[in-house]
Amino acid sequence: FIVQYSLAAKIAACVFLGLGLFIAYAASRASADQRILAACVGGTLFFATLLIFVEFHFVHVEFDENSIYTFSPWRKRRVIPWSAVISYSFKWHILKTRDYGAIRLSAFMSGLGTMRDQWQNKVLRTQRSSQAPPPQKWL
Repeated sequence: FIVQYSLAAKIAACVFLGLGLFIAYAASRASADQRILAACVGGTLFFATLLIFVEFHFVHVEFDENSIYTFSPWRKRRVIPWSAVISYSFKWHILKTRDYGAIRLSAFMSGLGTMRDQWQNKVLRTQRSSQAPPPQKWL
């Protein structure tokens, strides 16, 4: 299963990157007395749109029955066993783990429901297997 940004978000990132490129180009055509200010504003906007583009196109999380696999240009790839997950924040979609840090999932990503269901299944299965059977009552 894969949790990734939706196609609409990826298209929006492309549009924003195009706008950032246009603004950077327009800044390069500014008059001599405005060139420094235009370069700062245009460069900042282009850099911001480039970061959004990279985030939306290259960040995703894959998972199966055994592990979670994270892919991001911002940090190294991780393989996290489900047993290391200690909590899931439904409001912000954050999986907290032992020894692996946190996995932050954007609300713009598709597949969050499947990830949440998988986590709930793993938690319930772990709780069932860790509970001892009730003591036998002898008459």
